[in-house]
Amino acid sequence: MSCPLYVSYHTIGNGYELEAAGLVRTLKAFGLPHVVTGLAREPGGGPWTWQRANLYKAEFIREMQHAYPDRPLVWIDSDARVVQRPRMFDWLGCDVAAHWYRNREMLAGTLFFAPGKTSKAVVTAWIERNHARPDRRRADQPNLMDVIHAWRDLRIVNLPPEYAWIDSGRGDDLSARAYGRRHPVIQHRQASRRLKRRT
Repeated sequence: MSCPLYVSYHTIGNGYELEAAGLVRTLKAFGLPHVVTGLAREPGGGPWTWQRANLYKAEFIREMQHAYPDRPLVWIDSDARVVQRPRMFDWLGCDVAAHWYRNREMLAGTLFFAPGKTSKAVVTAWIERNHARPDRRRADQPNLMDVIHAWRDLRIVNLPPEYAWIDSGRGDDLSARAYGRRHPVIQHRQASRRLKRRT
């Protein structure tokens, strides 16, 4: 399997540029190939809303699948930081990987998609589900979970919590409360709590 490509995007003009710059610094520190893109306006030409920026994730991943059809893709939210080398992505044998928080809720901040028809079909179904159900809370996440749970013969890996560690840096470390103290690999900083009102 070829080396994974780490992908993300961020909206411009609402504070996410600094978050994305922090992500890029950590990707570079570990020598991880990446594409992190800033988008001033949504593809239809209008200004971003928080909901639209959230739902665009699936469309961006599909664009990356088309641009890099032979590469595994690792999506990381732009407010995340890589704090240890994520070696697991170098050898995963699955179609899709994500972390299920407390084995119940799939988190969409760190996602892995293998190259191939199956993962592309999953992302296409995810986009369709987003169009059908855009009104759900953090709609991209439950919509992808619906698609994955309904898919037959999908090879899925539940990533360890260290790969989707939730820590806002304000003492409300959700992952530590659920799993105890561990050493995160990818740490999510929940910037939306601070920046959502600007989008």
